[in-house]
Amino acid sequence: MTNYDGKWIDSFEVVVIHENKHKRIPSRVMLRTPCIDYCFNKEQWMEFKEKVNSV
Repeated sequence: MTNYDGKWIDSFEVVVIHENKHKRIPSRVMLRTPCIDYCFNKEQWMEFKEKVNSV
C-alpha cells in the first residue's frame, strides 16, 4: 500500500462524454487515471461520488 502524498490525485481527469446525435450512446462520465479509465453512467457516477464523499 502506498500512502497518499497529495500529488497523484492531480493526475486524475474527469471527462463528460455527451450523447451522440443518434442517441444510441447515453451520456457517460469517464474517470481517467494513470492506470485505467473508468466509465460511469450518471447513476453510477452519483453513487461513486457519494461513497467518496462519505469517507
